[in-house]
Amino acid sequence: MKKFLGYFVFTAAMIALFVGLMNIRDSLVTLKDLEFKGTPLLLFTLLYPIGYGALFATHALWFRWKRGQRGFQWARFLGIGLPSLYMILAPLMRYIPPSMTWPLGEFLMNSLGGGVLLFGFLFGYICIDSIGRSEV
Repeated sequence: MKKFLGYFVFTAAMIALFVGLMNIRDSLVTLKDLEFKGTPLLLFTLLYPIGYGALFATHALWFRWKRGQRGFQWARFLGIGLPSLYMILAPLMRYIPPSMTWPLGEFLMNSLGGGVLLFGFLFGYICIDSIGRSEV
């Protein structure tokens, strides 16, 4: 029963955090529409999924550290984490001088909400989930 309540409180807190973050994003969308300031919205949209995905993985990290598991799973981080980091940064790559050389940059910039959100969550989760696991 104690474990169930812990999971329930964790889930409720994550839902409340998600709703709060969506309210902040909506206010940034309004700011962008009224004052033509798109940079705060762009940075928030790129960064908050990383933190949110990392928060999802901290629960398992806590239990691994309590059991004394230390290490870092480099293969998982390099194989999943770095490609997802590229997908997060691809919309920003179009502002770097050789802008046409970055594949998928224009596509992700046009669909900023879905793809970047998914890969940001995945990158944050993989970063934290790789800690405390040893290579096999």
